[in-house]
Amino acid sequence: MSILKKCPNKKFFEKICKIFCKCCPPPICPNEPPECKQRRNEISGDLFVADNGWLIGFINELQTYPQIQDPTNPFSCEGMFGAGFHIPTVAELEDPAVRNTLLVMFGMCPVVVWAINNGVPTLVKIIPGNNDPIIILPTPSLSCLAFGICFNTGG
Repeated sequence: MSILKKCPNKKFFEKICKIFCKCCPPPICPNEPPECKQRRNEISGDLFVADNGWLIGFINELQTYPQIQDPTNPFSCEGMFGAGFHIPTVAELEDPAVRNTLLVMFGMCPVVVWAINNGVPTLVKIIPGNNDPIIILPTPSLSCLAFGICFNTGG
């Protein structure tokens, strides 16, 4: 049995699991308001234009990294938005011109997405409206589930 399965729900086992297991972070907050799910549904498949002209799209499907990278998958960046769209780097997500767009897209609802950090697939939590809206998370496996955010930087 894989050690990467969900952590047990009981508090005691959660603490032990955090210490000894390689648990995937949850893609949404456990007690998120229903407005967050509704917002993700509304923006899924739409394109937003950042202040720097980059196009940003969101895919409201929980996927592993191999799934979101597969161009034959209709829910990959290329499958959903077309050629030129890619999983963003952490630096692209942290670009000041992108901050307002993320706030418009997600409101005040945090979300975990796939990104690339120094060439390595990485889970990132986007916390719109926060002073530091991009948090790099531990990524124990490429099989962790996260949402897709896709950029076309025109380059």
